[in-house]
Amino acid sequence: MALLTFTDFKPIRVADLGQQETYTVAASTAGVGSTRQGVVFMLQASTGKAEICNSTDIDIEVPKLVGFASTPQRSNLAEESVTILREADVFVGATALDGLDFGDPVYLSDTDGRAADAAGTNTVILGYVVPCFIGNLGTDRVLRISTSHLSIPPTVPAA
Repeated sequence: MALLTFTDFKPIRVADLGQQETYTVAASTAGVGSTRQGVVFMLQASTGKAEICNSTDIDIEVPKLVGFASTPQRSNLAEESVTILREADVFVGATALDGLDFGDPVYLSDTDGRAADAAGTNTVILGYVVPCFIGNLGTDRVLRISTSHLSIPPTVPAA
């Protein structure tokens, strides 16, 4: 499993699926490095705050709100608001997705806040690599974040 290094994080399109595609809440950690943009967070049900997560934090039987932070870190405080993207197309850097083909999944890694090209301890798909056509510049790879399914409770068939 190789961690993906996002050198940029620019939302191109936020989906409008009739549900909450973005979610702004207090974040209970100060972020990874110098920015929160592109870091994976989950909503902690017990506190109602966003926390940086990894695949070992996710109980795949319990639905979680998971997504990428789209807001830059404004301070180094232990708590400030963060907007989590759950359904969007995002440019993550000119070479960040070069090792992946169009249609390949992007996974949550075992490293806090990071995405990878292969599954971590628990298989949590964060999105897929999709093409973006930029006029005469050609085709580039972008990340289609798709995590709304992670917050849908599993249905149990009636006995």
